[in-house]
Amino acid sequence: MNSKSKAPRRPETSRLNYLDATRAFALLLGIMFHASLSFLPANIDWTAQEFFCKLVEHLN
Repeated sequence: MNSKSKAPRRPETSRLNYLDATRAFALLLGIMFHASLSFLPANIDWTAQEFFCKLVEHLN
């Protein structure tokens, strides 16, 4: 390869990799939290909870 055909180098950045891992962990915790809300016995009008209750009533 010719040295003139090399792509220009990016400037060095001080990226903090542990922040990426922390953000990914927080995202997964948020997904798990919101997914579990539909299974709580609280009176929250969730579609999944409402559909399941109607389905159980229909089958009985």
